[in-house]
Amino acid sequence: MIHCVYWDSLPSTSGELPVASSWCVHVIWPSPIDSDACFQRAGFTEFADSNDEWDSEWRAIVNQTIAVLSRTGTPAIRKPIVPVTENRLMSRLRKWAPKYKDVVLPLAEQVVLATMDDQLGHAIVDFGKNGAAALLTGDGHPLMWIHSEPEVDIREIVNRIGKQHSIVQRTLDWSILKPPRVSV
Repeated sequence: MIHCVYWDSLPSTSGELPVASSWCVHVIWPSPIDSDACFQRAGFTEFADSNDEWDSEWRAIVNQTIAVLSRTGTPAIRKPIVPVTENRLMSRLRKWAPKYKDVVLPLAEQVVLATMDDQLGHAIVDFGKNGAAALLTGDGHPLMWIHSEPEVDIREIVNRIGKQHSIVQRTLDWSILKPPRVSV
């Protein structure tokens, strides 16, 4: 069960962040999380084993975040995370089907998967044609990085999440838990 949702704002003028200096950079994460060496080195100490209830609550937080950011424009995933499923051998031989079949996942599920498995790459969601905001996840860390124009209010996002969870601003060592290195 998620007891608290933390958030922080980072200065976009830091050379570590791949965003324009006029943009805002925010990060949101749940507590507790599964034991994670990167989080521990960054100063986080609230660890516990996750379960189905935790997973469900994290998906709801991701969905709420996407819903609020969607007010800036239609979301579009930049590079889909596409898991594969193996076809049966006989089916492949008879129909000359490819070895694997792509499975299309909903947007929020792709964002969530990137927070759970570092082998899947990064999920990057752009909002609007002109890109007023972007949501980035990846590295298997339950972090949602939000890069946005100053008009996107992080407090609206965290207040919406706060209806179900305590919301606290907290700073960790962001030189350890860096946002994914992609251009937005």
